[in-house]
Amino acid sequence: MISGIWAITAALSSNLALRALLTAAALLLAAAPAFAADINVDSDCTLAQAITSANNNSAPSGSTCEDGEANVGDLIKLSAGVRLTAALPTISSNITVDGRGCVSGTRSTYCSIDGDNKYRIFDVEAASGEVSLGVRFITLTGGSAATGGGGAIRARGGSVTVLNSKIQNSKVKGTHASGGGIQIAGTAFSLTIQDSTFLSNSSQARHGGGVSIANDATVRLDGAVFGSNWAAGNGGGIYVGNNGADVEIKNSSIGGNFTIGDSPGDGGGLYLSGSSTVEIETSTFWNHFGGRHGSAIASGGTLTIENSTFHDNSAEAGAGAGVYVFGGTTTLTHITMNDNTSQSGGQALHRQAGTVNLYNSLLAGTERTCSGTLSGNAGNLIQDNTCSPSLSGDPGLGGRTGTPAYINLLSSSQAINAAAEEHCLSTDQIGNSRTASACDIGAIEFQGTPTTAQPTAEPTAAPTAVPATGPGPGPNPAPNPAGGSSASSGSGAGGESSSNWGAAEDAPVQTCEILMQETDITVTDLSGVGVGYQCQRADATAVGDVRVIAMGLVDA
Repeated sequence: MISGIWAITAALSSNLALRALLTAAALLLAAAPAFAADINVDSDCTLAQAITSANNNSAPSGSTCEDGEANVGDLIKLSAGVRLTAALPTISSNITVDGRGCVSGTRSTYCSIDGDNKYRIFDVEAASGEVSLGVRFITLTGGSAATGGGGAIRARGGSVTVLNSKIQNSKVKGTHASGGGIQIAGTAFSLTIQDSTFLSNSSQARHGGGVSIANDATVRLDGAVFGSNWAAGNGGGIYVGNNGADVEIKNSSIGGNFTIGDSPGDGGGLYLSGSSTVEIETSTFWNHFGGRHGSAIASGGTLTIENSTFHDNSAEAGAGAGVYVFGGTTTLTHITMNDNTSQSGGQALHRQAGTVNLYNSLLAGTERTCSGTLSGNAGNLIQDNTCSPSLSGDPGLGGRTGTPAYINLLSSSQAINAAAEEHCLSTDQIGNSRTASACDIGAIEFQGTPTTAQPTAEPTAAPTAVPATGPGPGPNPAPNPAGGSSASSGSGAGGESSSNWGAAEDAPVQTCEILMQETDITVTDLSGVGVGYQCQRADATAVGDVRVIAMGLVDA
């Protein structure tokens, strides 16, 4: 029996997995980065002591840690999973933490660091000089901050890079706290997320369940997956505040995130406000639900979206399930929207205020598909003829496929060769070339296949929480090892214990992902029981790119 499960839907199939494998291979084959020192975490050098050594360029007394060195930056290597028993030291130097040293059975896997649902995992502060944190090939889980933001990572200045890693089941609870997974604040900040996954993180009082950007940061997301993150305020997946941030998102799958509460906020997938800018390309926003306006995106800043797909989003108490615009300037070019529903206003696209430009985009829907005046309007196909499109009627869409998910045109679609030439982009969402004089409306350029609609089951339901023990909504604690205790293989001063359960915790997800790539079945992840894992078929059937992972504990 699986208890306390948060079911999540996330796009985790071939394209992103291939990108991740290629990235990892390139890193392994390339010349080693120039780190000043390698500091190995083991039974005689805890993670806390390793951070202290890197910060101070000298190992703390009582440890056998290698000395950190100044200027270049230090590499901290994990060889076992780590569970925190106290807060880690604040990072005040240049540190990269690498989790490729764990072993599960006879194979190598990535290590995990568990905040035990009590502690923030990393805190980065740049009081002066250059400070950076790199996290690569690691799972950060169970981070928790009772005060301040950033359940897994809080950064007040400096830069953070997350590569081929997972941040999951982390939360912030304070009245003024945002960023269940990561919060970035302070000044002169940059955040890079490459081929990494954010699952079931939460901001239980404010904004940004997955990531909160609260300053003028430069943020780059490429190959990211955000699934089942939630916030009591705005931005269940990603929150971008009114601070002049510059955000780019590409090749990413943002799905199943939401806002929740007595007065839920806007932007289940992404919330953008004021002076900040977000540019999105070749990405998909899908299966967002709940909240108020803009279950996928709510924007009051400068928003540009190209070659992207929005499907199966639901604004249950407001307008604009796909994109809701309440200010600023939004420009959408070569967008496909399908099966988006809202309680009021435009179901796929709603302009409440601000400027909206819509070019060469396909909006499917039979009622209230688009609402509000468009400042730029050319080459669009809107099925129910709302917002004065160039074409209306049956858009001729095929089935969903790929990751991030996209929707092909049928050979009979009137969208083929019907786009406005002056707004044709050179390639489509998956890299197919476009001919400007005869390009297609929507995110995908027709390639000469299917001639009829591909059969598909009803869309997988949006992620819903099975109530956990205890009051209030929120993700369950991170999985514990068998028997609920941490069988330590070595512990020391500095507030953590080490054990091989950390390796086992991450291993199942990797293998389940491989299984999902090769089969059209629903997979249940039964990780965290201390004895490896299982991948089993669930009763539901996966559809196309849709995969369901149930993360939770297993009753013995």
